[in-house]
Amino acid sequence: MELLEQDIASLENEKKSIEDALCSGTLSVDELTEKSKRLPLLNDELDEKSMRWLELSEIEG
Repeated sequence: MELLEQDIASLENEKKSIEDALCSGTLSVDELTEKSKRLPLLNDELDEKSMRWLELSEIEG
């Protein structure tokens, strides 16, 4: 469960970084495309790990 918490925090940090970069207006077209493709994958992974964490917390609860 601790590992999941670390993974979730890392993914949230990466998501924030990507969102900040996308909003900065300083990215090249290639960087913009790359980050735009990564964001939905990142959201999916974050959702998956968050759901798993909730499942484990209910079992431990």
